[in-house]
Amino acid sequence: MNYRKGGEELVRSLKELSTTLWGKRKAQTQMKGEEASSKMVFPLILIFGIVMVIIGYPALAMF
Repeated sequence: MNYRKGGEELVRSLKELSTTLWGKRKAQTQMKGEEASSKMVFPLILIFGIVMVIIGYPALAMF
């Protein structure tokens, strides 16, 4: 009865589908991570500039 409903072919098909979907999910996650990292570049540069001004101002004020 199980053979008529799919048997070995069903298991193989489900494993293949699972592998394919896992690959797509992994690719989407990687793409979102790259987008998030590129969106953080400007704020990081801004914060770096502010920190450099805070650190550099006392040194320049002495001259």
